[in-house]
Amino acid sequence: MQERILSLLLILMAISLFVLIIPARAVNNSATSSTATVIIFPDGWMDITLTLNLTGNESYVNVRIDGEPHYLLVEGGGWLTLNYTLSGKTLRIETLGMRHINISYQTPSLTSKIGSLWNASVSFDVDQMTLLLPKDSIILGISSVPSSIQIEDQWMRFSFNSGSVWMTYKINRAPVSPPNLAVATNKIAESRNQGTEATTSESGSVAETTSGSNSLVTASTAKSISTRTTSIPKVSSSSKGTQLSDLLLPIALISVIFVILILALMRRHKLVEVKESDIDSLERNIILELMRRNGQALQSDLVKALNAPRATIWRRLRKMEAEGKIELLKEGRYTVVRLKADLN
Repeated sequence: MQERILSLLLILMAISLFVLIIPARAVNNSATSSTATVIIFPDGWMDITLTLNLTGNESYVNVRIDGEPHYLLVEGGGWLTLNYTLSGKTLRIETLGMRHINISYQTPSLTSKIGSLWNASVSFDVDQMTLLLPKDSIILGISSVPSSIQIEDQWMRFSFNSGSVWMTYKINRAPVSPPNLAVATNKIAESRNQGTEATTSESGSVAETTSGSNSLVTASTAKSISTRTTSIPKVSSSSKGTQLSDLLLPIALISVIFVILILALMRRHKLVEVKESDIDSLERNIILELMRRNGQALQSDLVKALNAPRATIWRRLRKMEAEGKIELLKEGRYTVVRLKADLN
């Protein structure tokens, strides 16, 4: 009888250990060390990356995130996509024994704008945080003094020893007006047609007219243009006709050859009929990669295939979606990029 009671007590102790100790060890609410990197873009969107360093013994880890996440991605070891569940602002991650976990997402909900002033506020349970602002930003208010400030390319990098920061700033971008050379061009054309020398009074007239239309052409610039005009010799109408007739045949032949080559390339490679001026190399590569994958691919696959920063790919995909060139579809925790039918 005593042996049975002892056996029951041992079983109860084992169950108690399993119920109390194992779950406490399996779920860790905070990592051994953690950092946050926040990039604030000029349009107010943030690109956020949280890095967790674990012991490797946790089965699950709970992480609090800030803001409304878009395109949330959790990776372990820099290559393995991990399963997670999101409840409110708490992210529960299945670690699979990984020691290093990266959480990345984008959000516009942590910034607000009043007039030309921006307000940004972030709060994470991390040991250190790095915040990047456009280089031409002017800081008007900040919650705490950063431990360091650095200028890198087009960004200002602020480092903080805490995870809660608010900041008021203004992006100081003065609009640059392109030079208006229309008046100066007209003056040159008139001088060529009339074959007369432009005087100093004409130069002053050009400078006065262009300055009235916010041009970058000054009086000295107009004077130099007029001076150069006088050195242009007149060409007789007969010599012009001879030169044009000599050029017409080669131009026509080159045009025909060019059209034939374009048609042959379009038939062979099924080129997308998009003007070269409408897209850059990155957008063209995205379209070609989607076509190679039968018109659709995961966002993560595009990042790997194009070997470009994930934030750059994501912002370009969002721009292409707004232009009606692609569709972004959520399938579970993945984002599928689908090429529109007229481009496929």
